[in-house]
Amino acid sequence: EKDERTVRYLAAARHGVTRGAKLNQQLLAFSRRQDLRTEAICVEDLLETFENLLDRAVGEAVTVHIEGAPEQWYCRTDSHQLETAILNLAINARDAMPQGGTLTLRTAIQNLDAKTGATHGVSGGEYVVVSLADTGVGMTAEVVDRVFEPFFTTKAVGKGTGLGLSQVYGFARQCGGFVTIESHPGVGTTVLIGMPRAHGPEATKAVAVPAVEVKGKGIVLVVEDDNDVRAVARSLLENLGYSVLEAEKGCDALKLIESGAPGNLVFTDVI
Repeated sequence: EKDERTVRYLAAARHGVTRGAKLNQQLLAFSRRQDLRTEAICVEDLLETFENLLDRAVGEAVTVHIEGAPEQWYCRTDSHQLETAILNLAINARDAMPQGGTLTLRTAIQNLDAKTGATHGVSGGEYVVVSLADTGVGMTAEVVDRVFEPFFTTKAVGKGTGLGLSQVYGFARQCGGFVTIESHPGVGTTVLIGMPRAHGPEATKAVAVPAVEVKGKGIVLVVEDDNDVRAVARSLLENLGYSVLEAEKGCDALKLIESGAPGNLVFTDVI
């Protein structure tokens, strides 16, 4: 406790671990491999319980308006993951309204026929749809086409991971639902999360993810300037069955490639 340097290092390590855990959870959500505990919940009740949290998340410049549903509709979902998804979308809406605005949440029932369901990647039937509509800057059609891609972001470096919307997408699909987005520059954005309708409360059911042993073959070129990270990456890849070449910097990697060194894949960091 008296060694400020050690405390500073421990704080940095703890921050790194927490950030890594969050990124890992988001990637698992996108790939639909996270463990979900699905149950029949009433979205209306859920929104009421964390309305204050939404208010704090978006700040005083943004007004949150929750329109009450005409009746209590239940859907099959993971309540914690749904809260996280709505919070992600609310924060995105806040960032799209730097001068302030309104965020409106609504719940509705949508009955999809087989053809319409197929366009959303789901089967036909009834879905409880939660929509979040903001009055922000909106997005172009080109940006809308890419918003669910992992790591795609329109925010400045360090301001976002580009995983928020892809996490929402993966969570909804794993629940058997869908996500759509409508946006126009200067008008605002509406995101809709559709989840299979349930007729009243039912028992909690765990969605198990089967364990799959992965083994690979081939030569991987690992490019990483942190010696410890590079050593761990090499060890993990070799345990998976790959042969590994190493390079500390990009220029070293290029020299290896230009020299004709064999390799099937380059493994390096995003930024």
